[in-house]
Amino acid sequence: MSLQLESTCLEGTVLKGLNIYEGKQDPVAMADEKYPDWLWSILVEPTTKFAEDEKFSKKFIRFQNKEKLKSNSLKFKKLS
Repeated sequence: MSLQLESTCLEGTVLKGLNIYEGKQDPVAMADEKYPDWLWSILVEPTTKFAEDEKFSKKFIRFQNKEKLKSNSLKFKKLS
């Protein structure tokens, strides 16, 4: 299943502040087709199905803890 989203900036838009190299120019947005398919799935939440009897298993609790750590890490990065 391929979820195709559209970029929020038009092709040719200068992406100010994204340059990480000294003395180089800011990157320019490309057409959506030029980006890899996996890029559009980054923001999609993972869907791991657990049966009712697995809700309190070690595997499920570890999964929940990892997801909370990832979420908190992203929130902290956004605040910094």
